[in-house]
Amino acid sequence: MATEEDLRAASAPAISIEDGRARALGVRLTATVLVVPRGEHVSLSDLDQASKQARALDWRLSDLVICLVAALPDWIARTKSST
Repeated sequence: MATEEDLRAASAPAISIEDGRARALGVRLTATVLVVPRGEHVSLSDLDQASKQARALDWRLSDLVICLVAALPDWIARTKSST
């Protein structure tokens, strides 16, 4: 099973998956992933590849939302710097 580090290492050149949140709903997982593009252009194939890589992390992931953002919210940056 791929780890978060595997996902980051294998991500498309245009995409960096910086943070993901998942919650369990029975045997299904719902996840929201914030994506900070590395460049100005992100294609649908880049998003499709990111979706496939995220789903490969866990077979229970059935509902995935990928959000493109310019920067991570402050609360995520603070959480990452405190660990």
